Amino acid sequence: MSYMQLSQKFYDAFKLCGSSLKSPPIARKLHAQLILSGLDASLFLLNNLLHMYSSCGLVDDAFRVFREANHANIFTWNTMLHAFVDSGRMREAGNLFDEMPVRVRDSVSWTTMISGYCQNGLPAHSIKTFMLMLRDSSHGIQNCDPFSYTCTMKACGCLASTGLALQLHAHVIKLHFGTQTCIQNSLVDMYIKCGAICLAETVFHNIEIPSLFCWNSMIYGYSQLYGPYEALCVFTQMPERDNVSWSTLISVFSQHGLGVHCLSMFVEMCNLGFRPNFMTYGSVLSACASISDLEWGTHLHARILRMEHILDAFLGSGLIDMYAKCGCLGLARRVFNSLGERNQVSWTCLIAGVAQFELGEDALALFNQMRQASVVLDDFTLATVLGVCSGQNYAATGELLHGYAIKSGMNSSVPVGNAIITMYAKFGDTEKANLAFRLMPLRDTITWTAMITAFSQNGDIDKARKCFDTMPKHNVITWNSMLSTYIQHGFSEEGIKFYVLMRSKAVKPDWITFATSIRACADLAIIKLGTQIVTHAIKIKSHLKFGEIVVTIPTAGKLCFCPH
Repeated sequence: MSYMQLSQKFYDAFKLCGSSLKSPPIARKLHAQLILSGLDASLFLLNNLLHMYSSCGLVDDAFRVFREANHANIFTWNTMLHAFVDSGRMREAGNLFDEMPVRVRDSVSWTTMISGYCQNGLPAHSIKTFMLMLRDSSHGIQNCDPFSYTCTMKACGCLASTGLALQLHAHVIKLHFGTQTCIQNSLVDMYIKCGAICLAETVFHNIEIPSLFCWNSMIYGYSQLYGPYEALCVFTQMPERDNVSWSTLISVFSQHGLGVHCLSMFVEMCNLGFRPNFMTYGSVLSACASISDLEWGTHLHARILRMEHILDAFLGSGLIDMYAKCGCLGLARRVFNSLGERNQVSWTCLIAGVAQFELGEDALALFNQMRQASVVLDDFTLATVLGVCSGQNYAATGELLHGYAIKSGMNSSVPVGNAIITMYAKFGDTEKANLAFRLMPLRDTITWTAMITAFSQNGDIDKARKCFDTMPKHNVITWNSMLSTYIQHGFSEEGIKFYVLMRSKAVKPDWITFATSIRACADLAIIKLGTQIVTHAIKIKSHLKFGEIVVTIPTAGKLCFCPH
């Protein structure tokens, strides 16, 4: 057999083993045969050997071969670099990259490192590597290819840095990459992930023929900026649609609480021959849970079993959540018991479902089973279990869980911190709630609202108001929380003043605002303001939320009536 024929046979064998068989024993046997044949000096076969080893997960074997090689070219270095990156060993990839002679590095080397850092959860390192590439005095220009920029834009989106996004955009325009589809897709996606939807919209409208990826990205972008119905308008204007288009819109409706619209879109999607994926099913199950539609939920369950054949942890968790929220805890438990694989999400869904029925002991027992099963706890699981501890009977358990949160470091998580504050507030221990609040490194609106509620439940109105005034940012929920604090404790006059202040700040009221304010007007017999509030509620159709309100003004003996 000639040298060329033997080389071809080894090449074919390496390719088959690396792409299809992925068998470590076969890979090692092929390596041994290569040495026996005397062809191990072939650089071409060496590079393919490295690729086969890395495809079979034998990165250490590949690295030994790499180190023993007497000669290596750019393909050898890049193949080994890919092997480390694909296996998530970024420290070793970085060390190898630093060893590479500057003259050997090419655009593939740089792009491999930039994308590798981003894929392995290190977007800041991606940006740093990109900057180093640009500063490479001798290779800076030729190393700048479009794929380096698309990877860097992805990292920028992960960091949500609009300033950096604008700089990258200016750079691709300077290099005349702006007309390439991959760059256009990345620009739109980057701006949306940075929350700069208007900039994404500008880029989108300047593209002569937007790709399907751009259209799908704008569905989500418009839902964030303008709401679900504007996202629907984008969807209806699309020249073509795929599964992602439908799944994105269905997810948007589900996230905005439009359960009926979500189900309607799902039916239309299936009727047109598009096949839902696990994300689509997850959104629709969430919609069923939000509107407590058990009939649709059971139909989806049957469809999933018929179409997908297996029930994985993701879909199983969605079904558990749906059945629990529809009031069928027995069915939720049955789905949980049928799962071959249970992750922290499926455990958390069942614990939350059991807690929803106020079965605190059962929820804590499930939590103990979860720990015994060696399932990794996350902050959402711990926050859910802390929520179970809502009475004095659970005070000792709650404090133990608080201690566990501190020991594990999860007390720095915002959801866990919020749950700890709420738990202590329900115990009536505002001192410990306030201590937990002050020790939180990060706080969101829920954190502040929980602390206001804690002071309110303890009757400390002044501290509640001081907490409200200290907040960096308010929304209608926090305004309602403080408003309710005044009214519930008999300070109706202060409540009315607070409502007037709220309106002067141009805060859009909701049905809770109206109901609470009308109650204050009734307590103080303020007919004129009460009538104005009712009229405003009718004008913005808030009465659809809280139905018919009949407020009796005792002193004047009159009724303020808000009809359906």
